[in-house]
Amino acid sequence: MVKNAYDIPKKIEYPLVIITEINNSENLKFTTIKGEQVTNLAYQIESYCDDTQLSNGEIIRAVDSAKLLGTKISKLLGGEKYKMARVGQDSLQNSTPDSTVKRHIQRYECCLELKTNTLYRRY
Repeated sequence: MVKNAYDIPKKIEYPLVIITEINNSENLKFTTIKGEQVTNLAYQIESYCDDTQLSNGEIIRAVDSAKLLGTKISKLLGGEKYKMARVGQDSLQNSTPDSTVKRHIQRYECCLELKTNTLYRRY
């Protein structure tokens, strides 16, 4: 389910992933007389998880679910396909107001070459 910014669903179901663009700026190093060629992008990914019951009856604690989802996101965004660079350390917190829900926060950044829509890792 993809919602508009700040559009809160009537019933929240977990796991829930929220992706927020935190930077979208011109990369002046690659700006020419033809204009902007490369854009700097940065995203924050927040994963919210509660205790999860598997089909075999096993229960995975919210903290473990959040870490597992964070690992999967990290492998996807930092892997060969997207090559995004992770910024800072991951953060794991209690969600408010429900402390049984865990919030895992990750940040990634990259450069987007506008002509070919190619992502490049930023260092």
